[in-house]
Amino acid sequence: MLDTKDLEMIAEIMERSLKPVKEDIAEIKQDVAVLKKEMAEVKQDVAVLKQEMAEVKQDIAVLKQEMAEVKQDVTTLKQDVTTLKQDVTTLKQEMAEVKQRLSSLEDRMTRLELTVENVMEKQISIVAEGHLDLSRKLDEAVRVQSEMEMIKLRLTALENEVWNPRIRRKTGQRHRGAV
Repeated sequence: MLDTKDLEMIAEIMERSLKPVKEDIAEIKQDVAVLKKEMAEVKQDVAVLKQEMAEVKQDIAVLKQEMAEVKQDVTTLKQDVTTLKQDVTTLKQEMAEVKQRLSSLEDRMTRLELTVENVMEKQISIVAEGHLDLSRKLDEAVRVQSEMEMIKLRLTALENEVWNPRIRRKTGQRHRGAV
Protein backbone atom coordinates (compact mmCIF):
# COMPACT_ATOMS: atom_id res chain seq x y z
CA MET A 1 0.00 0.00 0.00
CA LEU A 2 0.98 3.46 -0.03
CA ASP A 3 3.15 4.84 2.48
CA THR A 4 2.96 8.26 3.93
CA LYS A 5 5.49 9.64 1.66
CA ASP A 6 3.59 8.52 -1.29
CA LEU A 7 0.52 9.95 0.11
CA GLU A 8 2.22 13.21 0.77
CA MET A 9 3.47 13.30 -2.75
CA ILE A 10 0.10 12.52 -4.12
CA ALA A 11 -1.26 15.24 -1.92
CA GLU A 12 1.36 17.64 -3.19
CA ILE A 13 0.67 16.72 -6.83
CA MET A 14 -2.98 17.11 -6.20
CA GLU A 15 -2.39 20.36 -4.57
CA ARG A 16 -0.31 21.60 -7.50
CA SER A 17 -2.93 20.38 -9.94
CA LEU A 18 -5.75 21.89 -7.90
CA LYS A 19 -3.93 25.17 -7.40
CA PRO A 20 -4.94 26.50 -10.86
CA VAL A 21 -8.47 25.22 -10.25
CA LYS A 22 -8.51 26.96 -6.87
CA GLU A 23 -7.23 30.10 -8.52
CA ASP A 24 -9.93 29.78 -11.16
CA ILE A 25 -12.54 29.26 -8.45
CA ALA A 26 -11.24 32.33 -6.59
CA GLU A 27 -11.50 34.31 -9.84
CA ILE A 28 -14.98 32.95 -10.42
CA LYS A 29 -15.94 33.95 -6.87
CA GLN A 30 -14.57 37.42 -7.54
CA ASP A 31 -16.48 37.57 -10.83
CA VAL A 32 -19.64 36.34 -9.09
CA ALA A 33 -19.21 39.07 -6.45
CA VAL A 34 -18.82 41.68 -9.21
CA LEU A 35 -21.82 40.21 -11.02
CA LYS A 36 -23.85 40.30 -7.78
CA LYS A 37 -22.87 43.92 -7.31
CA GLU A 38 -23.74 44.75 -10.95
CA MET A 39 -26.96 42.73 -10.64
CA ALA A 40 -27.91 44.82 -7.60
CA GLU A 41 -27.27 47.94 -9.69
CA VAL A 42 -29.35 46.49 -12.53
CA LYS A 43 -32.16 45.69 -10.08
CA GLN A 44 -31.95 49.24 -8.77
CA ASP A 45 -32.01 50.59 -12.34
CA VAL A 46 -35.00 48.32 -13.15
CA ALA A 47 -36.81 49.65 -10.06
CA VAL A 48 -36.14 53.23 -11.21
CA LEU A 49 -37.28 52.31 -14.71
CA LYS A 50 -40.45 50.73 -13.32
CA GLN A 51 -41.16 53.92 -11.36
CA GLU A 52 -40.46 56.08 -14.39
CA MET A 53 -42.57 53.77 -16.55
CA ALA A 54 -45.45 54.12 -14.07
CA GLU A 55 -45.11 57.92 -14.36
CA VAL A 56 -45.03 57.66 -18.16
CA LYS A 57 -48.16 55.48 -18.08
CA GLN A 58 -49.84 58.04 -15.86
CA ASP A 59 -48.77 60.85 -18.22
CA ILE A 60 -50.09 58.83 -21.17
CA ALA A 61 -53.42 58.35 -19.38
CA VAL A 62 -53.64 62.11 -18.78
CA LEU A 63 -52.71 62.76 -22.43
CA LYS A 64 -55.37 60.31 -23.61
CA GLN A 65 -57.97 62.07 -21.47
CA GLU A 66 -56.88 65.48 -22.75
CA MET A 67 -56.83 64.16 -26.30
CA ALA A 68 -60.40 62.93 -25.87
CA GLU A 69 -61.38 66.41 -24.67
CA VAL A 70 -59.58 67.97 -27.65
CA LYS A 71 -61.39 65.60 -30.01
CA GLN A 72 -64.70 66.57 -28.42
CA ASP A 73 -63.80 70.26 -28.76
CA VAL A 74 -62.85 69.72 -32.42
CA THR A 75 -66.16 67.96 -33.03
CA THR A 76 -67.98 70.88 -31.42
CA LEU A 77 -65.96 73.34 -33.52
CA LYS A 78 -66.78 71.39 -36.68
CA GLN A 79 -70.47 71.58 -35.81
CA ASP A 80 -70.15 75.29 -35.12
CA VAL A 81 -68.35 75.82 -38.44
CA THR A 82 -71.07 73.87 -40.23
CA THR A 83 -73.69 76.07 -38.56
CA LEU A 84 -71.74 79.19 -39.50
CA LYS A 85 -71.48 78.01 -43.11
CA GLN A 86 -75.25 77.51 -43.18
CA ASP A 87 -75.78 80.95 -41.66
CA VAL A 88 -73.44 82.53 -44.22
CA THR A 89 -75.28 80.76 -47.02
CA THR A 90 -78.58 82.04 -45.65
CA LEU A 91 -77.16 85.56 -45.34
CA LYS A 92 -75.89 85.41 -48.92
CA GLN A 93 -79.33 84.39 -50.14
CA GLU A 94 -80.98 87.14 -48.12
CA MET A 95 -78.44 89.66 -49.37
CA ALA A 96 -79.19 88.60 -52.95
CA GLU A 97 -82.89 89.18 -52.26
CA VAL A 98 -82.11 92.59 -50.75
CA LYS A 99 -80.02 93.50 -53.81
CA GLN A 100 -82.85 92.40 -56.08
CA ARG A 101 -85.36 94.47 -54.10
CA LEU A 102 -83.01 97.43 -54.14
CA SER A 103 -82.65 97.13 -57.90
CA SER A 104 -86.44 96.95 -58.22
CA LEU A 105 -86.79 100.02 -55.99
CA GLU A 106 -84.20 101.88 -58.06
CA ASP A 107 -86.19 101.04 -61.21
CA ARG A 108 -89.40 102.23 -59.59
CA MET A 109 -87.69 105.39 -58.39
CA THR A 110 -86.41 106.10 -61.90
CA ARG A 111 -89.91 105.60 -63.33
CA LEU A 112 -91.36 107.82 -60.60
CA GLU A 113 -88.80 110.55 -61.32
CA LEU A 114 -89.62 110.35 -65.01
CA THR A 115 -93.35 110.55 -64.24
CA VAL A 116 -92.80 113.57 -62.02
CA GLU A 117 -90.58 115.15 -64.63
CA ASN A 118 -92.82 114.47 -67.62
CA VAL A 119 -96.36 114.49 -66.24
CA MET A 120 -96.44 116.19 -62.88
CA GLU A 121 -94.36 119.18 -63.88
CA LYS A 122 -96.65 119.82 -66.86
CA GLN A 123 -99.72 119.49 -64.68
CA ILE A 124 -98.19 121.79 -62.07
CA SER A 125 -97.50 124.34 -64.83
CA ILE A 126 -101.13 124.08 -65.98
CA VAL A 127 -102.37 124.51 -62.40
CA ALA A 128 -100.01 127.46 -61.92
CA GLU A 129 -101.28 129.11 -65.10
CA GLY A 130 -104.87 128.53 -63.94
CA HIS A 131 -103.94 129.99 -60.57
CA LEU A 132 -102.53 133.10 -62.22
CA ASP A 133 -105.74 133.49 -64.23
CA LEU A 134 -107.78 133.01 -61.07
CA SER A 135 -105.60 135.50 -59.25
CA ARG A 136 -106.09 138.09 -62.00
CA LYS A 137 -109.85 137.46 -62.03
CA LEU A 138 -109.95 137.72 -58.24
CA ASP A 139 -108.03 141.00 -58.36
CA GLU A 140 -110.46 142.28 -61.00
CA ALA A 141 -113.46 141.07 -58.97
CA VAL A 142 -112.10 142.78 -55.86
CA ARG A 143 -111.56 146.01 -57.83
CA VAL A 144 -115.11 145.82 -59.23
CA GLN A 145 -116.43 145.03 -55.75
CA SER A 146 -114.60 148.09 -54.38
CA GLU A 147 -116.04 150.27 -57.12
CA MET A 148 -119.51 148.92 -56.38
CA GLU A 149 -119.07 149.69 -52.70
CA MET A 150 -118.04 153.23 -53.57
CA ILE A 151 -121.04 153.61 -55.89
CA LYS A 152 -123.35 152.32 -53.16
CA LEU A 153 -121.89 154.80 -50.71
CA ARG A 154 -122.39 157.68 -53.17
CA LEU A 155 -125.91 156.48 -53.95
CA THR A 156 -126.77 156.30 -50.29
CA ALA A 157 -125.40 159.81 -49.77
CA LEU A 158 -127.43 161.14 -52.72
CA GLU A 159 -130.60 159.40 -51.59
CA ASN A 160 -130.15 160.88 -48.19
CA GLU A 161 -129.89 164.35 -49.73
CA VAL A 162 -132.94 163.90 -51.84
CA TRP A 163 -135.16 162.47 -49.18
CA ASN A 164 -133.88 164.40 -46.27
CA PRO A 165 -134.13 168.21 -46.84
CA ARG A 166 -132.40 169.09 -43.58
CA ILE A 167 -129.19 167.65 -44.79
CA ARG A 168 -129.52 169.80 -47.89
CA ARG A 169 -129.85 172.96 -45.87
CA LYS A 170 -126.85 172.17 -43.77
CA THR A 171 -124.68 171.48 -46.71
CA GLY A 172 -126.25 174.27 -48.73
CA GLN A 173 -126.56 172.12 -51.77
CA ARG A 174 -129.43 171.53 -53.98
CA HIS A 175 -130.53 168.53 -55.72
CA ARG A 176 -129.53 168.53 -59.32
CA GLY A 177 -132.96 167.69 -60.51
CA ALA A 178 -134.58 170.39 -58.38
CA VAL A 179 -135.30 173.88 -59.74
